[in-house]
Amino acid sequence: MFLLEGNTNSYLPILIALCVITVPVIVLAIIIFVKQIVKASKKMNKKVIDFDYEAYFGGKDNIENIEVVMSRVNVTVKDLEKDELEELKNQGIGLLISGNVVKCSNQDFADKVSKQLK
Repeated sequence: MFLLEGNTNSYLPILIALCVITVPVIVLAIIIFVKQIVKASKKMNKKVIDFDYEAYFGGKDNIENIEVVMSRVNVTVKDLEKDELEELKNQGIGLLISGNVVKCSNQDFADKVSKQLK
């Protein structure tokens, strides 16, 4: 075969040079890709802007109870039809509805509701 003819040690410097060039390029591409993912996730976490949380739940008259537990806000409402659940989802807030309780899972949202309640 072509590679086996003659001295095979003559290909060793070429192979090493190829590895020295391609490995750092691949590592650099992976680092850039990971940085872009981290940057995008930070943007999603900061999507929640200053707001009046009561408006999302049909106003103050529709809210029966609000409970902030770590990164979750549990809001008990009188009428789910008045809630703007799609708008909450658009803000990047995870929702779970159980009966008349809307459980919102987002650290920024929980922090802001907690500050407004104090």
